[in-house]
Amino acid sequence: MAAFLVPTIDVVVDGVPRNSKVYQVSITPTISYRVTVTGEPGVFEEWIAQYKVEECDRFFPVGVAVHGQDRYGYSFLTVCTRQRCIVFQQRFSYGLSRDSMLFLRDVCTCYGWRTDGYNEQLRWRNRRLSLGRLTDIRAIPPPQPNEGLGFFSVMVYGAPVHEPSADWTDTSPSARMQQISETVMEASICLMMGETCRYAPPLNESLPRVLSSTFPQINRTEDMQDKTMYQVSIDGNQSLHVTYTNRASVLNEWLRSPATMRIHDDFIGIYVTIGSSKLMALAARDDCLVYNLSKGADRLSPEILAIEEGSISKLVGWHTDHQRRILEELKLPLSDGRILDVEDDGFPVTHTYEDLSMLYLGYEMNLVRSCSSPNEKDIMALAVQAFVFLKRAMDLHASVGDN
Repeated sequence: MAAFLVPTIDVVVDGVPRNSKVYQVSITPTISYRVTVTGEPGVFEEWIAQYKVEECDRFFPVGVAVHGQDRYGYSFLTVCTRQRCIVFQQRFSYGLSRDSMLFLRDVCTCYGWRTDGYNEQLRWRNRRLSLGRLTDIRAIPPPQPNEGLGFFSVMVYGAPVHEPSADWTDTSPSARMQQISETVMEASICLMMGETCRYAPPLNESLPRVLSSTFPQINRTEDMQDKTMYQVSIDGNQSLHVTYTNRASVLNEWLRSPATMRIHDDFIGIYVTIGSSKLMALAARDDCLVYNLSKGADRLSPEILAIEEGSISKLVGWHTDHQRRILEELKLPLSDGRILDVEDDGFPVTHTYEDLSMLYLGYEMNLVRSCSSPNEKDIMALAVQAFVFLKRAMDLHASVGDN
C-alpha cells in the first residue's frame, strides 16, 4: 500500500496582506500552493479579483472546503485555485461585498467533498453567502457515495491522504499547521477531480442512468520489443487499431506516419490520465496510440507535440486544462499552449462522458481518469476515449462547415 502523503508547510514572510498570514504548502514535488489565511474581507476580495484576472473565462473552477468551528462557533471557508488557496474566517463574512458573494454564488463552479451542510454553515453568519454551483465529487460519474477523501487522493495524487481530523478550536501553531495542511489538500483534491470532468448533469435527468456492461472486444494482434498492437472492436461496424508503447521512437513514428499526417484542419483526439501512472492516448481516425508517459517522458523531445499548421493535426480533447498542465509539468508544452476542447472553444457545454460514449459507441462507458497499475482494459478504454473525443470534434466541425 502506498505511503500516506504528508505535505510540507512553510511560513511566507514577503508580500503578506494586512492582518493575514501566508504559507507555502507543498503536497508533491509538482503541486504546491500559496495559502493566505485571513479574516479581512478586503483581502478576500483582492484574492477573488486576482483570480478573475488569472482565469479570464466563464468557468472559474475552484475546490472548496468548509471546516470546523473556531472558538466563537464560526466555520472556515477554504477556496483553492490552481496555484493559490485562501482560508477565510467566516466570523468576518458580514463584511463581504455583494459582488464577491454573487461571484461565489453564481459564477464559480465549486467542487467539494461531503458538501452536505456547507451552505447552512456559511449562512449562519451571513444569510446571503452561499456556494450556488456546488458539486460533491462523490457524485461525479461513476458515483462513489461512500468513499473517503483517501480514495480520491489516490486518483489525483497517486497516494492516499489521512482523513481530516484537525481541531479548529485549537489556536496553537502546531494545530494551525495541521488545519491548513488538511483543508488545502482537501480543496486541492476536489479541484483536480472536478477539472478532470467539469461534471454536468445528464442530458435527460428524467431517464435512469444504467451503465452498460458492454466493453469493446480486445484482441492482441502483435507483440514486439518496443510496442504491443491490438484490434479493438467497438461494434460490428467500427474497430480501432491500437498501439501501446513507452518508446519515444514509436510515438514519433506514429505522429509522423502518413495516416496521422493529415491536412491541417483535421484533428487528433487526446486524453492524459492523472495520478501516479500517467498515460497519454491519441486517436487519428481509427488509428490510436497509448503512450506511457510515466516510463518514457524523459526520452521525449519538447517539440514532440508541437503542432505545425499543415503538418500534423490539431489536438482535441475533453475538459483539457488539467491535461495540458500535466504535459507542461512533464516539459512537453504544446506549441500554442492549449488543446482544443469539445466542451468549450465554441462547442456546446452539457455532456458527460457517458453521454458522449452512448452517442458515438452505442453504449455507456465510464471515464478512465487514472491508472495506478495500468491493465489491458484500462489502456484500451483510454484509446476509445480519445477516439470518442475525436469523433465529437469531427461531428461538430462538419456541422459548422455545413452551416
